[in-house]
Amino acid sequence: MEMFRSKFKRIVIGILAITASAFIALWVKDLVDRSTPEHAVPKISVTADEQRLDAKLYGYYWTFYMGEAVEVVAPIVSDIYEKDMPPISHLKGGEELKIDFSQTPEYKHVNRGESYTYIFSPAENESHVPYESGSYIYEVLAGFERGTVTYYFIINVEG
Repeated sequence: MEMFRSKFKRIVIGILAITASAFIALWVKDLVDRSTPEHAVPKISVTADEQRLDAKLYGYYWTFYMGEAVEVVAPIVSDIYEKDMPPISHLKGGEELKIDFSQTPEYKHVNRGESYTYIFSPAENESHVPYESGSYIYEVLAGFERGTVTYYFIINVEG
């Protein structure tokens, strides 16, 4: 009977040690994520016929396991064009456009504004580049279990 108690104690101590280690690891990761929240949010990947496009993170609301949520409000689109424009990708009309995230979103809304009008509407066909020549700015809003992100990217369709 004494041997059974000894083994049982070791098992309980082992389980407690593993649980404590997991909690400490989660706490450290959360601490690091809160110090640089832009690195904690899901990353976007935008490609057009295998060419990687540059998309920039402009806003997010992200909750952490411990501590306060962090919010960065996306700027007005006209400010993006004037101050902090993402690189423009030059594409041909009709190319396949693929938008993915490093985590699976609960929802994703893709809006497109033509030229520099700053007026967005849902992209009619988010899986292909428009055929009409011109500049387009895309706004991608996605929601995840722990928050939301807003990315922008700009394309120029050449005729």
